[in-house]
Amino acid sequence: MTIDAVHSGDAERDPVPDADHLVDRLRPEEAKALIEVCKMLGEKIRLEVFDVLTRTLEMHVADLQQQTSAATQPALSHHLGLMRASGLLHARRDGKHIFYSIVPGPRGDFVRKVIEAWKESALESQN
Repeated sequence: MTIDAVHSGDAERDPVPDADHLVDRLRPEEAKALIEVCKMLGEKIRLEVFDVLTRTLEMHVADLQQQTSAATQPALSHHLGLMRASGLLHARRDGKHIFYSIVPGPRGDFVRKVIEAWKESALESQN
């Protein structure tokens, strides 16, 4: 079997004997939540937001726009809304201002660890 066959889906799918996959051990709602977290990490602007918030704890939306490649505030707000809906960001309103932070707990910790691991990997590859 070639690697091309595997990537194209033409390969026969032989089950791995005694495979113990993470998704098989999770409740359906947990598996869905994990998939949503991974989707949130799959966009450049969202990764930038997570990166900034791992360093600053909380930030105003206008400041986040300056720290990311988001071309407009509405574009950034769209991504922030998705991130909030996925349970990864917390928004705190102070008058007319909204401040964002990564949620505490397992989901937020997971995102922080992923961001930190990639930062470490980037540093190692530069040396």
